[in-house]
Amino acid sequence: MRIHALLLGAALAALPAAAQTPSAEEPPAAGVLTRAPELLAFVPAEYPPDAEEKGIEGSVELAIVIDERGEVQQAVVIDPGPHPGFAPAALHAVQQFRFRPAEIDGAPAPVEITYRYDFVLRRAPPPPPAPAPLVLSGRVIERGTRAPVAGASIDVSGVAAETDADGRFEVRGVAPGVARVRVVAPEHEPLQLEELIEAGKRREVEYRLSRRSYDPYESVVRGERPRREVSVHTMEVEEIRTLPGTQGDTLKVLQNFPGVARSPFGIGLLVVRGSEPSETNVYLDGIPVPLLFHFGGVTSVVSSDVIETLEFLPGNFAARFGRALGGTVDLRTREGRDAFHGAAQLDLFDGRLEIEGPVAGGTGFVAVRRSWVDAVLALALPRVAPDTADELRVAPRYWDYQAKLSRPALGGTVTLLAYGSDDKLEFVESGESSGRPTFYLSTVFHRLGARWRRPLGAANNDLVLALGRESFDVLQSSNFGVLTEVRSLTVRDTLAWRASERLTLEAGVDAILRSLDYSIYAPPLSAPGTIGEFDEERPETTVGESTRISWLAPGGWVEADWRATGRLRLVAGLRVDADSRLRGRRAWVDPRASAFYDLRPGTTLSAAAGLFGSAPQPQDATETFGNPDVGPQRALHLALGVRQALPWSARLEVTGFYKRLWDLVVVTRATDENGDLQQVSNEGRGEVLGLEVMARRELARGLFGWLSYTWSRSIRQDDPSMPSYPEWHPFPLDQTHIFSLVLSYRLPGDWILGTRVRGVSGNPYTPFEGSVYDADSGRYQCIPSARRYAGRLPGFFQADARVDKRFVYGSWMLSVYLDVQNVTNRENAEFRFPSYDCSQTYAIPSVPVLPAFGLRAEW
Repeated sequence: MRIHALLLGAALAALPAAAQTPSAEEPPAAGVLTRAPELLAFVPAEYPPDAEEKGIEGSVELAIVIDERGEVQQAVVIDPGPHPGFAPAALHAVQQFRFRPAEIDGAPAPVEITYRYDFVLRRAPPPPPAPAPLVLSGRVIERGTRAPVAGASIDVSGVAAETDADGRFEVRGVAPGVARVRVVAPEHEPLQLEELIEAGKRREVEYRLSRRSYDPYESVVRGERPRREVSVHTMEVEEIRTLPGTQGDTLKVLQNFPGVARSPFGIGLLVVRGSEPSETNVYLDGIPVPLLFHFGGVTSVVSSDVIETLEFLPGNFAARFGRALGGTVDLRTREGRDAFHGAAQLDLFDGRLEIEGPVAGGTGFVAVRRSWVDAVLALALPRVAPDTADELRVAPRYWDYQAKLSRPALGGTVTLLAYGSDDKLEFVESGESSGRPTFYLSTVFHRLGARWRRPLGAANNDLVLALGRESFDVLQSSNFGVLTEVRSLTVRDTLAWRASERLTLEAGVDAILRSLDYSIYAPPLSAPGTIGEFDEERPETTVGESTRISWLAPGGWVEADWRATGRLRLVAGLRVDADSRLRGRRAWVDPRASAFYDLRPGTTLSAAAGLFGSAPQPQDATETFGNPDVGPQRALHLALGVRQALPWSARLEVTGFYKRLWDLVVVTRATDENGDLQQVSNEGRGEVLGLEVMARRELARGLFGWLSYTWSRSIRQDDPSMPSYPEWHPFPLDQTHIFSLVLSYRLPGDWILGTRVRGVSGNPYTPFEGSVYDADSGRYQCIPSARRYAGRLPGFFQADARVDKRFVYGSWMLSVYLDVQNVTNRENAEFRFPSYDCSQTYAIPSVPVLPAFGLRAEW
């Protein structure tokens, strides 16, 4: 029950419409009422209980004096109304009213008004009519994927309903009989059918809608995070799964980006802007990945099924990344879905299985993959090459796994991630299967990580802890071997604070504790920093080393991201790294900065400069094959860029870059104060200059792809003790021109066609200028040119093609694809190999035409 109050009098004519018009006392003759009082705070009166029980209603009329402050100075009952409890209740409520004061001659002044307070009972609304009987209910899901279809419209003989977020719906009030049903939803084909509606019965149904396109390769609208780097290339997995020439491999796509040199035989080396492959780091959810590809670059060690995004930073990366002179690759895994799903894939090289769904109050996935080249060869070789079958004890085989669990916990989100890889290859001589293998290669690594992300007011904290173990073993008969095992603990903590709308601050620590066990044995050195030729008659000359070292590599950074104006954004950071292995300078400081200016809508200019450093490789700091006195390697990165939005969901990026390298670890002939050979030193120098162009069309209307071109020049200068000093020579993988065109297009009927075309300058090599005949061994020894890498291989050209077809069934889907590399079967030279007398050289060709057929089932 509610009370309704009305004001009476002309002084309150401006009150809400629910109030009646009050009349004010006549002001003195000297003044004119210029503004009536206005009720600002109404206080409801308490309805007398006995009046409410008896249903008595009525009104109380009062005279109210309002002072110049708008407060009720006095209230007097004029008419108490039909019930004795109305007047006291109304008087108590009115005395608490607050008004906007009246004005006389434009100034606040006291006035007296008449006010009527109505006591009105509010009747309870009539009960709602009984709902119509429920005759049809169910769920709308997507055919093939079983995903719920939210927002679908269902019409049953004129009665409409809509599905909720889980795809469920209910339909009421349909007359018995045969009803026509129509189901429509965005991006899906409409469904029409008939249902028999029976009186007094509810029918439970499940409708499956077919998507107009099941391939995600149709449209991707991405909101990009604010960039902190001049050059950033980001890809969603759905964009790259069907790219030709990659077998859908996430990391292989990197080799088509500008600034990345082509690897010989496609073995998967990441040569970024003229730097060594070891100078580009790869992270998976903040955890370093020690190995990128399985044997020969067949496939990466992380399944594309578990990757959500790939972010490639070819240079001038932000302060949160360090220990690299080249680039950085940041991979982020996706979350498991909240319903059980799976996928299985078979192709020429391996088979894989993935299961995901809800688990332990969260979501997770498990993905495993194993090659079957060894199984195929074990069956085929005895029939086609019995001699080779006798020598091959273990054919090339690899397997890998990834597992993830995420759930809300500890005020945020806790994630557990485990992944690893195992590769093995072994040969034995005929009749010696029980002896030492003539060649053995094994690479193994495992990672177990935990991540805790939690909001802290206006800040967010991201903590990553990871344990790791990796081993690398290679044996060549009894003359050469490297046995390596590394154990590691990684700690990475990032605190990001949004200080204001314009300023974001970030700080973090990045530390790695490593323990290395290694055993190395090899023939005597024929030259500083090299391994001599095997002498089977003198195995006792083999030198070796076995030891264990442990070291800590702490790092930390701070960074500020400031929107200085509406068009100008500035990013400044500082990173400090150290390495306890180093004897001399153990720490280095890397200041970095970048700027972005929005010249006009769709056009952004950018510039960046910064220092970068990395510790030497573990073997370079050993007594036997390195120099314990080597220090960190250093680099200066400079970049200028422009980014232009284009029509048809496309954009153009042009980046010019320059890198100066110093303190590089290189081979030396110098000796220390004791006359001992130093083997390696920090006397290397380098320069890299280049221009990158990338025109890219985002995933829209079935068409996706990009065109990239890189012009670059990467040169090096050796240690002063080397014969080539002070001449500058090309970097071994210097490629002046790198061109890539990647296109993929979806056709009706769930067909996808794609192509990739690459044209690359040949790699440099050192030609031979003659030979010397060794009568003792009966062999020629080739004499290399004094000008290192003075020759260059012919240019590389390759065209690839791919076709995909998807078949959709009731609760699962089947995809079939054919990916053909080098469709023209062009013979591209990868290396030059001398003849027996060094009088001429022969080209070692690259991979010939290579078709790969695959099947993929999803449910």
